[in-house]
Amino acid sequence: TIIPYDILCNWQNQVSARSIDSNPNCSWCPNVVCRKVAVSRDGPMKLKFGKLVLCECKFCWCSGCHRDPHWPASCDQMAVYKKLLAKASDFIFENDTSFEVEVKRCPN
Repeated sequence: TIIPYDILCNWQNQVSARSIDSNPNCSWCPNVVCRKVAVSRDGPMKLKFGKLVLCECKFCWCSGCHRDPHWPASCDQMAVYKKLLAKASDFIFENDTSFEVEVKRCPN
């Protein structure tokens, strides 16, 4: 049977995407305007601590969780920290006693 070209292209794209998703040495760039694939030459990207990945588009992320880099914390530790920070953020902002100052470099 003959398959329409658009269906064939869609199928090929899905096969390629699944291949990339299942490859531990590959990671999609999470930048929505990029979506390139980063390939690790020195081992799997999906590790406990993830790897710092810098795409050609200059977007930087953790290969383990696809979020902002968080070394030396593991992806799990960062997730726990984010949850605790979300719970404490109201308290922190209500009781914020920090202030800003302008400083100059010492002339000596």
